[in-house]
Amino acid sequence: MKMKLKHRSLLMTALLAGGLLTSPGSIANESDGKATNNNENAKQGQICTPNHDKATGQGNAYGKDFDCDGIRNKDDADDDNDGISDNDEILLGTEPLNDDTDGDGSIDGVDVFPLNPAEDTDTDLDGIGNNADSDDDNDNVLDNAEIANGTDPLNPDTDGDGSNDDIDAFPLNPAEDTDTDLDGIGNNADSDDDNDNVSDSDEVAQGTDPLNPDSDGDGVNDGEDVYPLDPERNIASDVFYYDFNVNQIQTENNNWEGWVYPAQNRGVMAFEAGASHDGSAAYSYQDTSTNTNISQNGIRFNNRTNRDNINPWTDYLGDAHGKTLESVSLWVKVEKAVPGNVTVAHNLVPYPLIDDTKGKTINAGIAVGPQYEMVIPASANNSWVQVEFIDSNTGERQFTVPDTWVHYDGESAIQVYPQFLFGGLEVGDKVYVDNYRISDTPLENPCCEPVDGGGDNGGSSGGSYSGGNLVTPVAEISGASAGDRFTLGDNLTFTYNFDVNEIASGQGAQGWIYSIIDRGVMAFAENAGEAGSAMSYIDSSININPEQNGILLQDWSANPFTMMFANHGHTINSVSLWVKTELVSEKDIEIIHYLIPYGLEAGNKSVNYPAGIAASPKLVGTIPAGSNGWIKVDFVQQGSDSVDFTIPSTWLHASGGELQIYPEFKFANTEVGDKIYLDSYTASSTVGEPLPIPTDFSISYDFEEATVAQNGGWGYIASGFGTIALETATGYLNSNAVSITDINDGTYINNHSLLWHKWGNANPWSNEFGNGAIDTEIQSVTLRVKVEKGAGNSGTENVTIKHHLLPWNVGGANKFEKVAAAQAVTADYTTTVSADNFGQWIEVTFIDANTGSESFSIPETWQLTTGADIVDVLPAFFFGGLEVGDKVIIDDYLLIGDNALARSVTSGDDGDDGSDYDGPDYGFHDGSGTYTENPRPQPLPVIDADFYTEPVSFNVTRNLVTDYQVNNTDMGDDTAVLQQAL
Repeated sequence: MKMKLKHRSLLMTALLAGGLLTSPGSIANESDGKATNNNENAKQGQICTPNHDKATGQGNAYGKDFDCDGIRNKDDADDDNDGISDNDEILLGTEPLNDDTDGDGSIDGVDVFPLNPAEDTDTDLDGIGNNADSDDDNDNVLDNAEIANGTDPLNPDTDGDGSNDDIDAFPLNPAEDTDTDLDGIGNNADSDDDNDNVSDSDEVAQGTDPLNPDSDGDGVNDGEDVYPLDPERNIASDVFYYDFNVNQIQTENNNWEGWVYPAQNRGVMAFEAGASHDGSAAYSYQDTSTNTNISQNGIRFNNRTNRDNINPWTDYLGDAHGKTLESVSLWVKVEKAVPGNVTVAHNLVPYPLIDDTKGKTINAGIAVGPQYEMVIPASANNSWVQVEFIDSNTGERQFTVPDTWVHYDGESAIQVYPQFLFGGLEVGDKVYVDNYRISDTPLENPCCEPVDGGGDNGGSSGGSYSGGNLVTPVAEISGASAGDRFTLGDNLTFTYNFDVNEIASGQGAQGWIYSIIDRGVMAFAENAGEAGSAMSYIDSSININPEQNGILLQDWSANPFTMMFANHGHTINSVSLWVKTELVSEKDIEIIHYLIPYGLEAGNKSVNYPAGIAASPKLVGTIPAGSNGWIKVDFVQQGSDSVDFTIPSTWLHASGGELQIYPEFKFANTEVGDKIYLDSYTASSTVGEPLPIPTDFSISYDFEEATVAQNGGWGYIASGFGTIALETATGYLNSNAVSITDINDGTYINNHSLLWHKWGNANPWSNEFGNGAIDTEIQSVTLRVKVEKGAGNSGTENVTIKHHLLPWNVGGANKFEKVAAAQAVTADYTTTVSADNFGQWIEVTFIDANTGSESFSIPETWQLTTGADIVDVLPAFFFGGLEVGDKVIIDDYLLIGDNALARSVTSGDDGDDGSDYDGPDYGFHDGSGTYTENPRPQPLPVIDADFYTEPVSFNVTRNLVTDYQVNNTDMGDDTAVLQQAL
């Protein structure tokens, strides 16, 4: 120690002699142990001059106060006064007695890189110094580009409007940051942000998205879309639409304007609000008569000439000679006490073509119109289905309006009466109709079959199926030991011979279609097969993806593949196909074969095709290079040496209808010009015990395809409380999600809401809980949630989230009343997000606040006001404990349930009062103007005296104006008043 002190003293002396320290009095005298601080030195007129001697590490005069801060080094936590404690400097590797260790001009306390003389600043804190960093502010715009653009390379948001320069369409304009339509005008100044020719204010008023030119995603911009909120309708495809949302039922006179009966006293028609598959209104017809004549059971739209035309069919078809109706469809629901097939017939009746009685004139019009007929199968009872009509006269969808649709006088305009008739009904059975449309394009996957097969619809295999062995012109099933049915253990053989040209007229028609269009060309090779005719396919594209190169049989009418392969428990043992190739160059060709169960999902081909592929066995076979002529290819499951596939119980139609099996063949390793012939398909199977139908189910909703809209998307129940938005790539694990941001300081939880305004097949909750789900058990519901507190909010109160499954139309006249009625009969699922979890994704499990349980059993009260099964269930979420500016993001919803006990609301106690009679209530009138209920199988005989009272006055004169208030000074219709008078 003495040696060190001696050396330090010599050093200080040298420093002073050199003028680096001006006064030895500025350094404490170590020899006597007394410290003198800067203040004391100042009193003595001495000045402390720092001496940062890097070589020796010694400080100022005598080394007692290196940084001249008046604190001796031994008591000073920061000897060099660079803002970093000595201990921290030792840990960091910097010098405690050098305030600029790397000598770059920035003291260690402000130098982000104190050991790197080439760097001292890191604006964006990315670990790369500004000198080496090409993007100093980390706004994804390079510094040199920012200089060129005029933005600040050291400020990620140059104009300070809250949007970083890289996403700011106007980085130098604090009033604008977005240009949705890229027209050079910022959204704040642009009156039409999405450039769809509908102003933003009009879009908000009509419920469309002002930032999306195609709000419903149907490919037609809002400005051109007649139905901008309905993805199933637009001016490009629907040329005529009638939605049954207005009550035009004629109740005064069956001959007047509106919907009337073809024959009275056969049934009762009603306008039913909220009864449709999409939550809108529908018309119903309930059979009240034992009469079975289909021509007398139904509804027709009359419009006689004594009033202005109110018939839209007349507007569209009244003067339409030569117009071809490509597709006519209708949504239908059949409710039958005893399941059975129901025929729906539809006529377009030109009127009047002859000058005769009404009945004969109607029949004359029917004779020259389309004879549309379709059969709703028993399997589709109690479910909404969409039928596309087939004209039974021609077997075609299309109907061309003939020149014979002319008024009998040759000059006047005709009316066109639409008529819907129902066959196969029994007393009490009910049919609903809605959403009639005439379209330029056919439906992709309509329900049901035409009457008597409907002729050749581009894909029908012909023949009739008796339940076991089958023979048609193209297919055969043999091996059913009982002949007309399958028996356990039967070894079946199925053949398909390609001898009939079943190439479809288009991708939406029945028959052989392309897996993907424009990849190849198929053709019917008549008499060119291994045995008879064949199908050929030529590769015409350089595409090398085999999953896009092939053909499939799209057939929902008497499909033999369905009859063979849609049987649960049957095991497919072998599948083979005869093939022949004509190749540009010799090579192996692989054939991929799927048996696609079509209808597993609610929706169209875009969801059903991939679902069917995923569920199908993938069978593969190889045509070896050098093969000459016809050869037989035996298929095996990919990765196996056999087929050995048992039809699973999960092959079920999503809505309870008939699942179809579409065979598909795809070709791998082909090149442009290669041609493959297909013929003589054979499969064998063994009839096994039908597997139990699974009763457990799940509803998984990931918000990837979510939309925000008050009609058809996620919206609010009460407006003005929260802003709902899509979270693109900001959901869980960078997926999509939906959020709500609090904009109102109200605290009532039911006001801060999210409701999915979605009806019909597109709603998975409706698919599971609609149309008969009483006693279905919900076992658990989970959701991923992230709560983000707004700027300046305290974030100490837990956030409460409620989840209600709302059975729609169980009561109430408007949306708020319907929500309240549904909430009263559903689980009060509740969860909380604690303040500790704010800002991060967590998974929550909902608990029914009424019972304290995760499970909930669907009660009997889930029924429509009519007593029928509910159709739709809408999911809703409610948020409590939020402050203005707080945001809640939700993602990855999962509901687990079991429907083993599921039943229709009408399948329980039938309310029988013990009487033997269950027919119409004829009752009787007693002449007093009252009606007495008295159920009886036959009406009482009519006695005139019971209904006729002898008049007491004759030839009485009455004045219509004074006695009956008829206004004869206006142009109003006084018919009702006159009827009352008479």
